[in-house]
Amino acid sequence: MEIYKDNYEISRSITIELDSESFYFCSYDSGNGFEEEKIITVEDIASLKKAMNAKSDDELLNRIKAKFSKVNGVEPFFNYLEKRSVDVLYHCFTK
Repeated sequence: MEIYKDNYEISRSITIELDSESFYFCSYDSGNGFEEEKIITVEDIASLKKAMNAKSDDELLNRIKAKFSKVNGVEPFFNYLEKRSVDVLYHCFTK
């Protein structure tokens, strides 16, 4: 689900995805020969739901979208989870 998109020289889009095993928060920047991808993965969905005070998958996605669907959403989301002791995998790829 795309939760943010802009259209600048270096454009950013943010998507979130939840499957049966993991949650993904992905940010893609591209333009002017620059590409960067940041991916936050949470494998413990129960701890993520607890941190976001969400009971269902839909409620979880809606709360994340409401709170972190902005251009700089990646870092605040990572910091939010870290403060609540949610284990995450964070990857950043730049070309």
